[in-house]
Amino acid sequence: MLVLRVQAQHGLAVVGLLTAAALVGVAASAPALSWLAHRMSGRGVLALTAAGEATARAVVAVLVLVGGAGVPLPVLALAVVVLNVLTWSGYAAMRAEVAAVSEGTKGLSWYAAGVGAVEAAGVAVAAVVPLLLPDSLHEPFTWVAAAAYVVALAPQLLASFGARVPQAPAPDAGSVGWSRPRWRRVRLPVVTTAGAAVMVLGSGPLLLAVPLAQELHGRASVALVGTALTVGTLAGPALSSLLERRVGNRPFAWLLCGTAMVIGWVVAPLSLVALCAAAALGGAASAAAEGLFDDAARRSGGARVTQALAGATSARALGSAAATAGLPLLVAASSVSAVAAGCAAVLVVAATAVVPARARGRHAIAGAGELPGPSPALPRSSRGRAAAVSPSIS
Repeated sequence: MLVLRVQAQHGLAVVGLLTAAALVGVAASAPALSWLAHRMSGRGVLALTAAGEATARAVVAVLVLVGGAGVPLPVLALAVVVLNVLTWSGYAAMRAEVAAVSEGTKGLSWYAAGVGAVEAAGVAVAAVVPLLLPDSLHEPFTWVAAAAYVVALAPQLLASFGARVPQAPAPDAGSVGWSRPRWRRVRLPVVTTAGAAVMVLGSGPLLLAVPLAQELHGRASVALVGTALTVGTLAGPALSSLLERRVGNRPFAWLLCGTAMVIGWVVAPLSLVALCAAAALGGAASAAAEGLFDDAARRSGGARVTQALAGATSARALGSAAATAGLPLLVAASSVSAVAAGCAAVLVVAATAVVPARARGRHAIAGAGELPGPSPALPRSSRGRAAAVSPSIS
């Protein structure tokens, strides 16, 4: 609603300016959180980002709703930058806390699914409620929604009291806290780059589901799409667990999720049912991808899990921003179906290309497991230690 108000007050060009300001904040969130994590524990990071983000949300809401067309644009842009730095820093810090109390992708996927489901439900409510209210209640409803927007940070503030993530080690402390064999993890730059690439190709139609739904099937379809997104997103944890069991948390699984995010939009223009199916499938795949990427970043980050998650999250956010910026231009030149089909084709080709790499990795792992047994000449205690180490390698 705030974006629509800004567009009505200042025009589409200013919305583009504020989108660019938001991207600056997203990019700055990773180094900002890294700086904080080296100076305070997870408790301090969560409390600071929650309080700061709530304040920034209130400032932006007041500037838009009260300042109106007279608000200085540099002030509004600066507020948007600060808001996004705090938002994405707090988001990564919350994921670090989830990672500290859960194993594998399930906990992280549930967190992503919960956030995505709430956002999708909010889209549905925002689409329906204004149609049911008389004009005299539109302004009060906007203020109530703005107040809820600020108060929504209370759970993060409460979570800070039970935070478990310690202060990050100094940058020169070495690779602390990692004891798994090297083949078990994907390096962090690969996770970060792959996450951005998958979001560039797969997330555009999903993130623009509301305007696409309104354009393809009318305003009445927006609430249905929001509902489908909510249901689909809640299925994300089950999908991530299935992929982790079947193919492992590897690039092949990430590319499958990206394909599922976009493939349904090839047929979305055909009917409202196809549109809702595309939204549900995309929501499930998006939540699953978030969990898989975050678990891979956590495993790659060692003791610096907060910074690893911050970098991976900001990279995916920038990829999504690029997708939402480029998709309207591509759709204007062709169609939603054509763009979705092209993106899906690229993802499928990439997934096919990494299959041989996965097969070679399995053979290498199998070969690593066939280690020679301990020499009979070793003392009994040495044989015991060798036997204790072998299961962690195989």
